[in-house]
Parts: sequence; C-alpha cells; structure tokens
Amino acid sequence: MLKKKIIKYGKSFKDVDEIKKDFFLENKNLLFKQDKLNKLYTSQPKRINCKACNAKIKGSFFLNHGIKYFECKNCTHINGYHQDTEDFANKIYVNEKTNYAKSYHETNIKKFLKRQNKIYDPKAIFLQNSFKNHKKIKVLDIGAGSGYFLSSLLDCKFRDVKGVEV
Repeated sequence: MLKKKIIKYGKSFKDVDEIKKDFFLENKNLLFKQDKLNKLYTSQPKRINCKACNAKIKGSFFLNHGIKYFECKNCTHINGYHQDTEDFANKIYVNEKTNYAKSYHETNIKKFLKRQNKIYDPKAIFLQNSFKNHKKIKVLDIGAGSGYFLSSLLDCKFRDVKGVEV
C-alpha cells in the first residue's frame, strides 16, 4: 500500500483581513448594491438550457440571496435560473451607475503587489510544490479578475498561463 504525503495549504487570515478590511466594513453597502444587481439579473429571460452543455434544465432549484440556481443533471454545472444576456452584461460591466468591473481595477501598483504577495503567491507556491514539473503545466484561470493569480503563477515560473474575464 502506497502512502501519499498530504500537502497542506493555508495562509494567514491576518493577511486577508488587512487587505479586505474595507470589504468587511462596507458589507451592508455592498449587500445593498448586490441586491440591486440581483433584481436586474432576475428581470432577464429564464434559462432553458445549461450554459455549459446545452442540456435542457431539469430538476429542482436552490435559492441564494434571492437568486435561483440549478445543478445540471447532465454535467453538474451550477447555472443561474436566468440568462446573463448581453444587455445584462453591458448594464453590469459598462454602465457608469453599476460599473461592477471597477471592482477588478487596481490602479495602485503597491496595493496590487501587496495583495498578490499575501493572497495569491501562497496559492501559486502551493501549486508549484504540488507539481514537480510545473513549467509544463497549462493553467486556465476562469474569472481572472485583475490577474493577481496569473501574475503569481508567472513569478513562480509557470509558463503556459491564460486568464479569461468578462
């Protein structure tokens, strides 16, 4: 019987708290803004097919923050009950009043590097230590935001990294 060594991953909550302090202090305001976005989302047409595999929606839904979700019975992808239409994406990411995209924009390089160092570097180092030949690993970061994780991976000498974001 082979025994595998388990690698533990973790980072200090103090580091996360220091960087995300505004998030905790602004929780009530952020929830209010999210509720407005949720109302916009629920005004979109109902989803008929799974976004990932295009199978017909079947089965029950669950609710989170007023949004219905379902797990596709075919591929297990979690889908929102409503479509994320082009109009919806434009209102969320382009419209000046909602401009959710600004959440992903870091203009201060020192803040960017601090966040990368404290939150994303430990994740990249964990992957580096988990894969002996990490330079040949391909990484796709879906929902890459501002690219913190990608930057950390590149710093750890991962060479084939790509990120996608709305």
